[in-house]
Amino acid sequence: MIKTVIIDDDILTHKVINSYINKLNDVEVVENFSSPVEGLKFLNDNSIDIIFLDVEMPDFDGFDLMDMLKCKSSIVLISSEQDYALKAFSYNVFDYLHKPIQFQRFYNTIDKYKEALLKVTEPVIVSETIFVKVNRQLTKVDCNTIISITSNGDYMKILLEDNSKLHVYGTLTNFSKVIP
Repeated sequence: MIKTVIIDDDILTHKVINSYINKLNDVEVVENFSSPVEGLKFLNDNSIDIIFLDVEMPDFDGFDLMDMLKCKSSIVLISSEQDYALKAFSYNVFDYLHKPIQFQRFYNTIDKYKEALLKVTEPVIVSETIFVKVNRQLTKVDCNTIISITSNGDYMKILLEDNSKLHVYGTLTNFSKVIP
């Protein structure tokens, strides 16, 4: 499950993004924040995959928030102004959505994120969950269900509590660096 947070002072934007995410079965909104201050507190204590972040907000803007952010989540900036796009990419944001956000454009962003995950050959940690590449597909694995991991050259066999076995491309050395 891809975990997201929305930080925007515009309630309509929250409703739109939430309705789009409700149409997808592998993405969830963990929290909604109207205040960047509250959002920042939450993000520095929690693991999130994608942050949908407005640029113009009271207290401080999205760029200020990114400067203070300690987590390594992918940032998707959202704004009604296109003038921020160039600055946004200097911050190495994942994507930039222009308001009003169209569903197809939003879906393309989520799809692009999934494709980026597929290109990763090493496991990706999402809280107590990891994604491993099995037969060119990302497979979600709850770390608490792993019974054993056996290495065989460049491949590993992961045995899970339900007796299922995953054959994963990657070395045990690299895998041990990222598993919680």
